[in-house]
Amino acid sequence: MAASGVLMRDTLKTLLPVSDNQAIVMIGAATFVIGVVGYELIHRMGAWMTLLSTLVFGTALVLILVRAHSLGSLQFSAGGFSMPVFNLVIAQAASWTLGYGPYVADYSRYLPADVRTRDTFWTTYFGCALGSLGMMALGALLAAVLPSALHLDPGAAIASLFGPWAKTVLVVIVLGVVQYNVLCLYSAYMSSTTIYSGFATLRQVRPATKAAMMAVLSVLACLIATRTQYHFDTFFADILIGQLYLLIPWSAINLVDYYLVQRGAYHIADLYDARGRYGRWNGKTMLVYAVSVIGTVPFMQFSFFEGYVARLIGADVSWLAGLALAGGLYFMVKAPPAVRRRANLANAEE
Repeated sequence: MAASGVLMRDTLKTLLPVSDNQAIVMIGAATFVIGVVGYELIHRMGAWMTLLSTLVFGTALVLILVRAHSLGSLQFSAGGFSMPVFNLVIAQAASWTLGYGPYVADYSRYLPADVRTRDTFWTTYFGCALGSLGMMALGALLAAVLPSALHLDPGAAIASLFGPWAKTVLVVIVLGVVQYNVLCLYSAYMSSTTIYSGFATLRQVRPATKAAMMAVLSVLACLIATRTQYHFDTFFADILIGQLYLLIPWSAINLVDYYLVQRGAYHIADLYDARGRYGRWNGKTMLVYAVSVIGTVPFMQFSFFEGYVARLIGADVSWLAGLALAGGLYFMVKAPPAVRRRANLANAEE
């Protein structure tokens, strides 16, 4: 949410006579209002913005290719391969993709029971990967054809292709980012509610409670955006990398638990009952997670900190260490009891 505010700040300023902070707050306010109105508006707006965004960016691609053809040839700067930069891009892409985990968890629970897990996985994966790759490729092509676009904000760079229609295109781009921002806000609200429901039985969230939670989240996002906007690239890079250090062990534990320990057999009702079979806390799993995060410290690489291994090899490979450490430790701790439970159940059935 904070990133979207900073990203659209200059684009909104092109449309309206507002200051940097006012532009960020306006994006946050629009996000909050749509989020509070709710689910139906979000999905209706999403359908329209999908159509309009496809038209805008599809037309932009055609215009870029026409411009490239008229130039005859493109000049690309020659540069050598950089392993640290390559690893940074891979790590940020992985972090961005894993960041959609809460979205999948929030929305897949509402799917019909006959929807296969693999369909949910591949639809989500390709939607995220192809959408991100498409926009990155479009941006790279735009920079190659029109190097001057590098000095503009992304929205203005795309709009500059449309001549007299530039302001209309800017409106579509701003609304598209607001729509994405609403999904971020709604997911944050759902995740916060899910955390609370794990400790107390929660059947329904009152509208006033929902609005209050979204207001707090929106204010926090606006504060982060306004405080970090002039060095946001470095701040956002650190956030993405830091998120990876936390999400990789979490993902490894979930995957090992689902495929190797529980083998997909969960009692869903007990997940929301602190007195159920899974309990209020899982001390061993929390210990495995903490050890795994601490174990990746030598591999970490921030703008303000570089671990020993990262400095030694000149690259951040903490995601590999996190996967191996968390997955291996969790399997060693949880697999033997699970195997014994399945054996006892089989003997009882005989």
